[in-house]
Amino acid sequence: MQTRLSKSYSEELKEQVVKECIETNNYGAVSSKHDIPITTIYGWIRRHKSKKKKESRVNVTELEAELKEVKLENEILKELLKKKPPALAERLEISKIFIDKGNKTQQVIKYGGVSNSTWYSHLNKKKTDSRQENRGRPIPGYSFSQRGDRVYDEVILSVLKSYRSKIEFVNAGGYHKLSHHLYRDYGYIVNHKKVYRLCKENKLLLPRKKKVSKVKGRRICQNRIISKPDELWELDLKYGYIHGEERFYFVLIIIDVFVRYVVNYHIGLSCTGKDLVLALNVAIETHKLDTSQLIIRSDNGSQMTSNVFIKNMEYYNDEVIHELIPPATPNKNAHVEAFNSILEIEFMQVRYF
Repeated sequence: MQTRLSKSYSEELKEQVVKECIETNNYGAVSSKHDIPITTIYGWIRRHKSKKKKESRVNVTELEAELKEVKLENEILKELLKKKPPALAERLEISKIFIDKGNKTQQVIKYGGVSNSTWYSHLNKKKTDSRQENRGRPIPGYSFSQRGDRVYDEVILSVLKSYRSKIEFVNAGGYHKLSHHLYRDYGYIVNHKKVYRLCKENKLLLPRKKKVSKVKGRRICQNRIISKPDELWELDLKYGYIHGEERFYFVLIIIDVFVRYVVNYHIGLSCTGKDLVLALNVAIETHKLDTSQLIIRSDNGSQMTSNVFIKNMEYYNDEVIHELIPPATPNKNAHVEAFNSILEIEFMQVRYF
């Protein structure tokens, strides 16, 4: 029996034969022309059709993907065009919306005009912010009274608002003081930090004083180390207004820096060098001081530089040292200045004379 050897055909010939079969639709004639078995030609045609189907499916998939990208790009551009011109924050917000819908991050930020570094920096920042927001225990919403009863924040807030409506608390009364008043007046045990939070949330805090920048080139006197009472006294003058008489009144304060105690004061319709001498001498005699260790510090007011006061200091034979702070340096007389500030804000401003 004679075996028939299978022939090998080139790809070019296969493509030509398949093309002729499709064009003429006469498989027998093409088989005779090329001397190729018709069954072989049928096999080539089946493979050709299968290959075409696969290619068409791939093309459809690619087209669908491209169409999806185009639709996504159009939607993003439409959202961006609604805001002219869109800021970076808006582009980030719109990009997040489309990414949350399941779209690819790289495609969205590309069409949204957001760089990779900006997008991922934004994500890291949001994670950090969320950690900061979640810091600490949750706010309970209430405090306790001395009797152990719950006092809800709304009640505490109403009391704080009533305090702020009073003239005594318009320019004075920080959150520490308000916490003390809540305990003293109502028996509410409220931490000062909670009072601060409630005041801040409801705009009940006092305005912060602006820090005045230091003037360069000023001569600053040397600070002294005080280790016991009656080493350094500071004195300063304050004045107010009497509306009924349309005239001023004066308050002279002498304070011990170490114990922050008012050793003497003078109140009157005038305050001359004689009044200052009298107040100082009475304070020294009352406290029975060893004047060789006492330092008097004041500003450059007319009373402190008057001849009467200078002669009085000479009476002590330089045992009592009087030093003047440089001009425009109230920080060197800070203790009595602070006392006078509290006196003015919490007493003089809230009363009508």
